[in-house]
Amino acid sequence: MKKSFMFLMGIVMVLLGSVTAVSAGVENSVYDIAKSNSDFSTLAGAVDANGLAGVLDGEGSFTVFAPTNAAFDAYFGAGIDREATVATTLLYHVVPGKYDAAAVVNSDTLDTVFGPDIDVAIVGGNVVLDGVATVVATNIIGSNGIVHVIDAVLPPPVNALYQSTLGDPSLSIAEVATADGRFTTLLAALDAAGLAGTFAAPGNYTVFAPTDDAFAKLPAGTIEALLADPSGALTDILTYHVVPDSLSINQVANDSNLPTLNGETLPVGSNGQYVTVDGVNIVLFNIRTSNGVIHAIDTVMLP
Repeated sequence: MKKSFMFLMGIVMVLLGSVTAVSAGVENSVYDIAKSNSDFSTLAGAVDANGLAGVLDGEGSFTVFAPTNAAFDAYFGAGIDREATVATTLLYHVVPGKYDAAAVVNSDTLDTVFGPDIDVAIVGGNVVLDGVATVVATNIIGSNGIVHVIDAVLPPPVNALYQSTLGDPSLSIAEVATADGRFTTLLAALDAAGLAGTFAAPGNYTVFAPTDDAFAKLPAGTIEALLADPSGALTDILTYHVVPDSLSINQVANDSNLPTLNGETLPVGSNGQYVTVDGVNIVLFNIRTSNGVIHAIDTVMLP
């Protein structure tokens, strides 16, 4: 996609004007920049913990999209296990080569050290990566690369379920949900609709599972009315919460629409704190099972 020169320059000037005070300089590596600034303490600690300091402190040419501490807090606050996916996530924020603000704006995609590309778009005059993170400061120059600051962590588009510590891959969706204790209303609804056996048998599903608290938010009498019509509205609603494939949160976050068992599609988004489906927050995710994955949501979705 070719972007007009004057438009690109306007975006670049806005980005340059947003640069905050960060320790930088050609004598500092991109690792030094992260290490010396308190806003990047989570990033620097993760780099250290995963043995990447030598890479980002050594010779080379890198562009690092650096999430702030607040961005990491929001990302991990949604229930992800820090040690399980952080190494992959870090590598997805590093692009080989030096891309200043102008080069980023002029790109549609950027290769990453991890492998998959980052999508670049202009949204409302801002540079947005993967539809998730906004670039808030640019062109922090180091001896071996450039750092741009972003306001959200980019989830890499891979299936990282095997890295999750949640759930039990030897148990079915029905068994894991039962053992969890927060999905009793959902399980009762599945049983009433004759779907409980589906999620106890072999298969490959992603279940966006409303918690008991989510069902409790429905208007009085709604659950009873649905249970009275198990083959109609109840089945439609329940199958709207199921995707016929096993998708990790990273894969969900990198899609825009997901097909469901009831034939409708679920729009995927982000509100800066949570990945959302149909505007509903995914509050706990990558709960492994033998026949798919459970992502807990805080509201019942209505097709």
